Formats: sequence, structure tokens, C-alpha cells
Amino acid sequence: MNNNRLVHVCCLLVMLGIFLAPQMFGAESWRILLADPANYYAVRFVAHETGWIVGSGGAIRKTTDAGATWLSQTSGTTVTLTHLWFVNASTGWVVGDNGTILKTTNGGSSWLPQSSSTTAALKCVYFRDAQVGWIGGANGTFLKTNDGGATWTSAPLPTTATVTGGWSPAMNKIVLTCSDGTALRTSNDGVTWQTQWLNNSLPMNAVHFVDANYGWAVGANGRVKMTSSGGDVWYIQESGTTENLYAVYFINSDTGWVGGSNGLVKWTTNGGATWSVQNSFATETLRGLWFLSGQHGYAVGMNTTVREYGFNPLPVQLASFTATVLSGNAVRLDWRTVGEVNNYGFEVQRAENAPANFATIPGSFIPGHGATGEPHDYTFTDVNVPNGRLSYRLKQIDLDGSVHHSEPIVVDVLTGVGDGEQPTRFALKQNYPNPFNPTTTIEFSLAQPSVVSLKVYNTLGEEGATLVAGELREGNYRKVFDASSLSSGVYLYKLTAGSFVQTRKLMLMK
Repeated sequence: MNNNRLVHVCCLLVMLGIFLAPQMFGAESWRILLADPANYYAVRFVAHETGWIVGSGGAIRKTTDAGATWLSQTSGTTVTLTHLWFVNASTGWVVGDNGTILKTTNGGSSWLPQSSSTTAALKCVYFRDAQVGWIGGANGTFLKTNDGGATWTSAPLPTTATVTGGWSPAMNKIVLTCSDGTALRTSNDGVTWQTQWLNNSLPMNAVHFVDANYGWAVGANGRVKMTSSGGDVWYIQESGTTENLYAVYFINSDTGWVGGSNGLVKWTTNGGATWSVQNSFATETLRGLWFLSGQHGYAVGMNTTVREYGFNPLPVQLASFTATVLSGNAVRLDWRTVGEVNNYGFEVQRAENAPANFATIPGSFIPGHGATGEPHDYTFTDVNVPNGRLSYRLKQIDLDGSVHHSEPIVVDVLTGVGDGEQPTRFALKQNYPNPFNPTTTIEFSLAQPSVVSLKVYNTLGEEGATLVAGELREGNYRKVFDASSLSSGVYLYKLTAGSFVQTRKLMLMK
């Protein structure tokens, strides 16, 4: 091994304080989630762990771990995708600009286009079951299907305004919101429509019903309207804001949320009679809301805004934690937080040989930022460390003295390792050993900071493991791949870093 080589340990996505006691906060709050860059317009979950978000550039991201990681799915388009609907974990639709309709029947592993026969921007989609659904869009566009989208037929609306949102509170009943401040209502599945003015010619942007009777619609200048008659009559509610509202979601006739400009989130527990502000830790416009319960939900918006709402969130969200071997037998540790609650500070702990023997490094305490939704970078250099294999972890301390630990990272310290060389190109090296059983090491180099994905696939193209998913700094990285759960055979490992893509083979022999 070259002694002038800069060694990095791969960034790890870790969350501190996962066993936080309920009494510490005593209320629900929002926390920041990480996803690849995009403007996000809609979110939909079919279970606690499984959901999708869609946005600009044809972005479709899926999570199967309640938002801890979001994996990109191939949409086959670069247009902005604005809404989605799933009838179960396998079957769903996404709509967007230029009349784009995409359908999946395998949970998003593949998306197939459907013909809309329009180039209008499509803004909302709703399916009553796997066969019957409808779509609304610009210029009064309204499309219907009775065969799961195999064919879409256009139906006339009494408006040329953009259909911004819609819901079907009961069989044959549809309520749409429009950009001209109206709501359109039908009780015969769109054969005839009635127009209702909700916002004095200012846009209404979204609508949501919890049953056949109770529903809420939101729009510009903080407008909130409620119906208890399935949309027959609407009543104005005082939201206490003049921010534009773009999203609304209720879990029952009492409890719901609205979201809008400048990261605004308001909630109510009395059906909208009064509204309270919640800190979403966002400053960008929120465009989509989805809740699974009164204690668990999601919000998405502009500029890669993804938020999760839950009871007793983690006190610190760690986006990255890396170790760099410097000359003179020193190790520099760098970590970044994307959200902090009650964070008094950090101490760095080190273990030699056995990871069980962690001890706090004297003088390593670094103050935290208390409560913040902004990213913060921290660094600490451990000097005069011994040669060999070392483990490091962070000890995070709350304002009340509670302690939480990060997952450890491991680094090999070599005599005379220089700190002057940075990689000048992107590269993915051949794993070693190869063949292997059951672990092997994969090394790669980044010439500049990048959003990185390192995945393992079988020869059929089916994903076997995700080793890295997130943003890394420039440097040399290594990742140990444990294939204990896989069967013997040839596999592919693929590195994607920005526009750089490289694939190599590895062989598992048990």
C-alpha cells in the first residue's frame, strides 16, 4: 500500500439517540430527512415503512425504511412529476408535465408510460381502485379511466382553469380545486359539475376528505375552507396566516395539518376551529403532506425539502461521519448534523483493537448548537495515535445530561501516511479478496464532492445490497461488503457519483 495515500472511511448515515425516552420532549415534532436533490411536489405512503416522493427532473424516490433512506427509481422522463397515487404496495401512478402518466405494478421497480393524448401539465391523480381513476390538470383537463389506465378518455369541465387537486369522498362523487378559486363538485362521476367559489378568484391548491362528509380545501392567502356535507356547503376557517397554502391532510374530523410557503406548517385538533404553528425546520415552500397517524407523517417541498413528523424524534441527525488519516500518526474526524434538538455537545471516543473498549479522548468535547434545523459541521483531530486498527464513535450529550452514541467507524493507521494527496479522478477499484467468503473490501475515489450510490446486483439486475447512499466529500473510500445473506455466484457492484458510473464484477464462493 502506498504510504502517501489519503485514507478515508466511508460516510455512514447514523442517527443518534434512537432510544430517546418519551418524557424528554413530551410532544411530536418534525425532523429533517435526506434525499437526492430535486423540488418535491407530492408524497404517498402505503405502510409505515414504504412510500414514494416525486418531483422535478423526473424524480421518483422510494423508501422502505420509513424515510431513513430514499432510493431513486427510473422514471424514463426528465419532466417535472407533480402527483402520485398508489392503491397498494405494488400498483401506482405518477403524473406530471407534458401529459405524462406513468404506471407501476411492481412497487416502482419499473415504470411504464401511459398515453394521455394531451400535452397539458397534469397536477393530480386519484384512483378509487386498481381500475377506476381520474386525473386533473392545466386548461381544465380532466381524464378518466375504467381499465387501470390502459385507456384514458377526456371529459369536459366547466372551466379552463388548472385543476390543482382533487378527492373522491364517496362513490361517484368527486371534488376538485382550481387555480381560479373555485371548487368543482360532481355526484355522478363527472357527467355534470357544479361550480362553487371558495377564494375570490385566488387559487385553491389542494383538497382532502377523511370520509364522505368531512373535507378541507386550502389555497392562496392562507385560505382554509371546511365542509361537513361532502362538499355541498363550505365554511371559511381562520387559519391565522396569509401565507399561500399548498397542502392539506386530516387523519380524522378533528386532527389535521396544512403546509405552504416558507416552510409553514399549521395543525389543528378541533377540526380547524383554531390552528397552531409547528416548526418544520424548513424555509422552502411545502407542496405535499401525507400522514399515517396522528403521530407519524411526512412533508415534501422545494429545494430537496423532505420532513418526517413523529413522536420523540432523535435529538441529533448525523448526515456523515468520516475519519481521515493524516501525517504524523494523527486522525481527523469530521461530522455533519442536519438537525439538532437539545444538543449540549459531543465527545469523541476511541477504541483500540476491540470496539468494546471505547474511552473518551481527553479534551475532545465540542459544544453543540442546542436546537437547530440548519446543517452544522464539526471536526476534531486525534494526535499521536498508535498504529493499527482503531474504532471511533461520537458521544452526544443532551442539555439534560442524557447520552447517546453513534455507530462506530473503523480506520487503519499507517506510519508516514501523507495528507497532501487528493484523488484527481473518479475510480472504482476491483474488490479484494476476490473470490471471497463472506466479506470483501471495495475501494473507490471521488475527485469532488458528489451524491454517491454504491450498490450490489445479481446478474439479473436485481438489487442485492446498498452499501452507500448519500453525499460524500472528495477523497478515497473503502467499504466492507458482508455477503453472508447471499448465495454463491457472480455479482455486479456499481458506483454512481454524479455523472460518473462504473461497474465491476465480484465472485462469492461459499
